[in-house]
Amino acid sequence: GLLQHHAFADYEDRYLDALKARPLSATPDRITLARGIAQEQRCWNDRPDLDRAGADADAVARAAGQDVASHWGISRSMLNEARKQQEACWSEALTRFRAAFSSDDAGAEARVRGAWILFQVGQPRDASEMIDGASPEDDPELTYWAGLFRGRIADSLGRHPEAEHAYRAALQASPDAQSAGIGLAL
Repeated sequence: GLLQHHAFADYEDRYLDALKARPLSATPDRITLARGIAQEQRCWNDRPDLDRAGADADAVARAAGQDVASHWGISRSMLNEARKQQEACWSEALTRFRAAFSSDDAGAEARVRGAWILFQVGQPRDASEMIDGASPEDDPELTYWAGLFRGRIADSLGRHPEAEHAYRAALQASPDAQSAGIGLAL
């Protein structure tokens, strides 16, 4: 938990590798989920998108009226290579989360996290299908995140009544949550 909180993904992997040599205090599914979280954090930390979630460097430059190659001082092939690496990183995180889907212990969190990745990479329909399988009733924090992400996914698909319901569920789990409140207001 401490390593995840501070996004020390490489140390998370080392710690999980060290657990192999000891009697397991965590279920194998929780370890699989933890490996997915480490990969997700690695992808987030290494994203080439101007430190903005989902902000494509080309789109940001075009919106500013700039040519990517001249404005950023990097070639289109370098951008394409960075995108390929990022796609491979997200794909690996999704693979790790999918490995934990069937778990009673880790499945709901794996689905919520996997759906959020799909949403960020522009696959909201797939994200909607994935998150619909998550039932985190016993975990208030995960219930909040699932509601928030369901709301954002539903909004992006134009399903506004569904988004309203999801944001309200997030606010029920965490009444002072700013992001869910703003989502509901919008």
